[in-house]
Amino acid sequence: MRPRTASGCDEVVSGLVGTAYAPNVPDRSLPRPVELESLAWSIVDAAPDAIVIVDSEGLIRVANDQTEVLFGWDREDLIGKEIAMLIPADLRGGHVARRAEYCRAPATRPMAAA
Repeated sequence: MRPRTASGCDEVVSGLVGTAYAPNVPDRSLPRPVELESLAWSIVDAAPDAIVIVDSEGLIRVANDQTEVLFGWDREDLIGKEIAMLIPADLRGGHVARRAEYCRAPATRPMAAA
């Protein structure tokens, strides 16, 4: 079984825990936390786009199925490696600084945006 970790800037959390709120739905129909975690990972793996989650040091903690297709690397070979290996050489220079800035002030933004 491959490592399943979600990452924040200050910590790496093993697993994914979520809660759901659905008014007017009987409690018995809501997924249990373990089922919700499994569903969440299934959604990540089924996504039509590559999803890579890195920690604050730039180490890859999660890579989905499409990441393998897009980059041609087995996920086991990506986990624990630096994200820089997936960034074109001419774009690597500012990546560390941009990642550090994001960790200081996380916000939704387009990829490669300053």
